[in-house]
Amino acid sequence: MKKIRNFSLILIAFLSFQGIEKGSLKADKKRKLQIPEPSDICLKTDKTGYFVVSDDGFLFETDSVGKVVRKSSFRGFDFEGVFQDSSGLWVMDERTRYLYRFNTETLLPVSTVEIPYSGGRNKGFEAICRNPKNGRMIVITEKDPIWIMELDAQQRIINRIRFNGLSDVSAATVWNGNLYFLSDEDHCIARISPIDYSIEKKVSIKVLNPEGISPACNKGLVVSSDDQAKLYFFENELTLP
Repeated sequence: MKKIRNFSLILIAFLSFQGIEKGSLKADKKRKLQIPEPSDICLKTDKTGYFVVSDDGFLFETDSVGKVVRKSSFRGFDFEGVFQDSSGLWVMDERTRYLYRFNTETLLPVSTVEIPYSGGRNKGFEAICRNPKNGRMIVITEKDPIWIMELDAQQRIINRIRFNGLSDVSAATVWNGNLYFLSDEDHCIARISPIDYSIEKKVSIKVLNPEGISPACNKGLVVSSDDQAKLYFFENELTLP
């Protein structure tokens, strides 16, 4: 019995170290999106609304509650990742491997770079953001396997890291200076070390088919559901950091 008890203590300590959470987060608010199959969302740099991309290759701009105010006339193939920072508004197309930089005034691409990847067409780049520690842009493949690729200022791959710990990665974001990954299959949000990309903590969320994640305009996080075409707002900032 002593050996079993000691083993149990070791197992509990290991799981705690891995950041596995028993509880789950429930959304404080939900909002319907008039966007079919929204695949990712990012906070605008002025924090007045969001940019949202869809599986059918369109880029949208919304207000703070998800009401569409603009839609780009440009159409890609399968937009899966979007983020904006001082360097521009960036959109990742999973099927073509194209990384677009959009003009925020016209919502049209001003540059296009192909990020090479030989994996399945529907298992390509699913997430994009910037590492808060080293400042490098990162693009992340969905699964089988999950690769994190760090890019230089010319969007060339300069580092490639194999990621384990989640069944898939559907989106990524930076919130309160921390890096977070969203998993559709695991229904969880994971805080990720920006140094070695290990999981520091993770917590499950009650969202069907979560595909996008971003800081919210006011406080907390917002998650987009592809199947439900909804935004889920998680306002309790004390639960994740």
